[in-house]
Amino acid sequence: MALYSGIGMLVSFLALAGTALGLPLGIPPAAEDPVLSAVAPPQCLAYVTWAGTAAPDAKSANRTEQLLAEPEVQKLIGAIVQTVQGAIRTSVEKEQPGRGSLAEEMFNLALGLLNRPAAFFLADLEPPSGNGPPSVSGGMVLHLGDDAEKLWAVVVGHLERAGLKGEKVQIGGAEWNRLKPAPDAPEFTWGLKGKYLIVGMGSGQVEGILDRMGGEPPKWLTAVRKRLPVERLSMFALVNVRSIVGKVSKHGGPQAAGVIQALGLANVTAVATVGGLDGDGYVTKTLVGVQGEAEGILSILQQKPLAAEDLAPLPKDAIVAAAARMDLDAAWQKGLEIASAIAPAETQKFLSQLG
Repeated sequence: MALYSGIGMLVSFLALAGTALGLPLGIPPAAEDPVLSAVAPPQCLAYVTWAGTAAPDAKSANRTEQLLAEPEVQKLIGAIVQTVQGAIRTSVEKEQPGRGSLAEEMFNLALGLLNRPAAFFLADLEPPSGNGPPSVSGGMVLHLGDDAEKLWAVVVGHLERAGLKGEKVQIGGAEWNRLKPAPDAPEFTWGLKGKYLIVGMGSGQVEGILDRMGGEPPKWLTAVRKRLPVERLSMFALVNVRSIVGKVSKHGGPQAAGVIQALGLANVTAVATVGGLDGDGYVTKTLVGVQGEAEGILSILQQKPLAAEDLAPLPKDAIVAAAARMDLDAAWQKGLEIASAIAPAETQKFLSQLG
């Protein structure tokens, strides 16, 4: 069980790094907040940050921002939000009469917070042993802006209504809230520091965040940002694949090691991706750190770049278009190779049925 839980965690983190930038957060981005880079730990398993969402400028030289500033686009976004609000209110009201308005209010609060600059990090994770939960530690820092006290009061009100009041503890001369949901669960500590809502999961995480807030970003973050430059950063995500693979291998034993080797993750060090406004459009860049040759799934991605002539079949008036290069035969063979290494009997049965 620990093996599959650990592999599931690894896949989740990789998916986070690969897809986080698909979320419409920080577009167009507000000015970067250096505190959100400074709070990243010197070592962690995963780190994600996004800029606050600024009002789009119709006079911007960036065409993505021009598009977002169009009245029709703004109207569409507003209509989508209203539709979701109504669906949430109706659904909750049907199941819990009298609670629909509260659910809609919480949705609006969550939506507002997502438009604020934020950073999340996973400091450590140990796969579960037996039937217990995994051991997890990490933190979140959210810039609430000039109306921080007002937003904080709303957040506290919702937490108290949900029964998440917690006990009062003193950290750095200020009062914080702390709650341990279950004996084998990590403790959660949260509070307001100036304009920042800070949440720590696990012992000592809030103290670590407070110590780092006024410092410089860790060296790994500076180095990756240098490799993946973007003019106006919207989002950044990094997954420390090497450390996660090490934990999965440790708890999963030889079987886990075989699966990791087959997937080609044994020599992957990290995956990082950034997105933002660059030049006249929106750009995403991804960096995969590999020691030696790419293996497993990653070997399929080794294709020559697309050229202009590869895009010729796309209609010039297409509303949305995407293009990619892939050797389907190589992908099929590699998929069979990976499946055979993980589950040889099932793979052979599949091939016989396919024949």
